[in-house]
Amino acid sequence: MFVEQIPKERRYITEMRIRYLTIDEALTQNTFQFVDVRSPKEFQEASIPGAINIPLLNNQERELIGTIYCKISPEEARQTGLNLVTPKIPNLIASISSIIKIHESKKIILYCWRGGLRSQSMAKLCYENGFEIKVLKGGYKAYRRHVHSFWDKPFQQKVAVLHGLTGVGKTQLLGKLAKIGAATIDLEGLVNNRGSVFGQVHGGVQPSQKNFEAFAYNICNKLDYDDIVLVECENKRIGVVHIPQYLYIAMISGYRIHLYADLDTRIKRIIDDYGYVDLSLLKEKIIFLSHYLGKKRVSQIIELLEQRQLYEVARILLVEYYDPLYGYSSAFDKQYDLSVNCSNIDMATNTIYEFIKQKKKEVMG
Repeated sequence: MFVEQIPKERRYITEMRIRYLTIDEALTQNTFQFVDVRSPKEFQEASIPGAINIPLLNNQERELIGTIYCKISPEEARQTGLNLVTPKIPNLIASISSIIKIHESKKIILYCWRGGLRSQSMAKLCYENGFEIKVLKGGYKAYRRHVHSFWDKPFQQKVAVLHGLTGVGKTQLLGKLAKIGAATIDLEGLVNNRGSVFGQVHGGVQPSQKNFEAFAYNICNKLDYDDIVLVECENKRIGVVHIPQYLYIAMISGYRIHLYADLDTRIKRIIDDYGYVDLSLLKEKIIFLSHYLGKKRVSQIIELLEQRQLYEVARILLVEYYDPLYGYSSAFDKQYDLSVNCSNIDMATNTIYEFIKQKKKEVMG
């Protein structure tokens, strides 16, 4: 049943049974599976990480309801919404039932934009069908305020930034450091945006600014106060998003770790990581470098690519474009807090990890 379908004598009881949770309660308990009942477009643009979308209205229906609400009346909009949702009730209940079975160790918490009619209606539907669920007070808007508040304060942890030329293994190092217990944030991974043409061919849809901030919050909110957080060196802007201001301030004022490796090692590492990708995608990315390398040189690179001479393609791109662009030393550099030879990734991982442990001891006194 939808809201208006519940008999009046039962509606009051149902409304009394709906339990609301604040976003602080929901995130602190960490025992909930979020279900977003907004339209797919709203869900894609900004949602709580890990939430499952069970929309009451599709994108076109939501747009129609909004038009009716503004141009005719709220009452007409609600009635149209009821007419659209009623035929969907069996499928909505089946979807909720499936989620409850899959996530049996967690309780379901519903949310819409502001914790209003959509989440309340779904909650009442659930109660009428014997499911106990909760509703997020204030909806997604409350979660967004919570995340915004987090990023609107100075970043508490010290940050260590990995610097180095393309191919030294920054991303691989971050992964290995995370596995042995170091605090890390793979910012490029969160954005689906690797800096070079090699990284970009992995593709992936880049998140909205709101989703990026939510993903990063999910990681940073779990950090200990005395953690030293490892990140790759980034500009303020990564792809289509911007790093939150206080995190970026912590990055530019943090420890500076320089990574280096010989050219042959870097080329082979790039081929190992990206040699399997669709060469047509790589070709598209290389063409964008015509402005910097000239059309003639890019044509030569494309010809080498078509001949699958990947080693030479990587060598040219590194030597003629990326190395001059970034300007890092390809050997030991004493101007950094730590300069590490990354020819052996495992040894470099241990060196960086020991450095971080030592710095934590110094901070702790």
